[in-house]
Amino acid sequence: MLGALAAWLLLSRSLALGLAGRGPAGSPPPGEEWTLTAGDGVRLRASACTAGMGKTWVLLLHGWGETGESLAGLGEVYRARGWSTLIPDLRGCGGSGGRYRGLGTGDGADVLAWMARIRERCPEATILLHGVDLGANAALAAAAEGPPGLLAVAADSPVPDPESLGTRFASGGGPLLRRGISALLRSMAGKESLLIRRQTAGTRVPILFLHGEGDDLVPAAEAERLYFLAGKESRLLRLRSGHGDGFRRDRERYLRGLFAFLTGCSGSPRTP
Repeated sequence: MLGALAAWLLLSRSLALGLAGRGPAGSPPPGEEWTLTAGDGVRLRASACTAGMGKTWVLLLHGWGETGESLAGLGEVYRARGWSTLIPDLRGCGGSGGRYRGLGTGDGADVLAWMARIRERCPEATILLHGVDLGANAALAAAAEGPPGLLAVAADSPVPDPESLGTRFASGGGPLLRRGISALLRSMAGKESLLIRRQTAGTRVPILFLHGEGDDLVPAAEAERLYFLAGKESRLLRLRSGHGDGFRRDRERYLRGLFAFLTGCSGSPRTP
């Protein structure tokens, strides 16, 4: 009992720092600096690089404890295949203001604002949302709103809702600890930011789910559940990797599966 209480207190402290505090600093990826002011007045920063005709974009969204710099390598791969890239620092991270908000889904409004900024520059733009970890949550949240110009979503290791996380963190701790952790996560993240399953089911564009077979945070059953909630054109790609590190650890399968998926999405560049 004392061990379970100590674990809960430790988790409470770490989550309070992570969800309500500032994230890491970091250098911006190469490219032109874009800024915008979010609806609540927070200033956000991103790096943009135009490739090809500049009509097909990917918005790359990093995970917890990272900045846009962590996705610079993936951005290079996209640009070599004819995609323009926009890589923001999510709020509370790198050059963006504010603090962490929710478990990523609270950033959906910021993603929509970045999409609108792209279409201000190029009204004919079609946009892919590619997020990792909490960035995948943000992508799913934005996609559920049906924004204009959205082509598809690549959701790499989305983080499940509080019930799943509570069960995972409190493994072996009993139902009381699981309920306590779930309540803590829900109170920190906010009711509206923890609707990942509902948002997935409400998305009308194809979604590629990427899940590491060695993921020790998100159970495979959760990835499969999200996949079955998505539309019939969606796909689930299993990788020889852990949580959110498929591009680094299983790069060949990652890219082959990603661009095979995109080939079937109307409007994608037809470059090698």
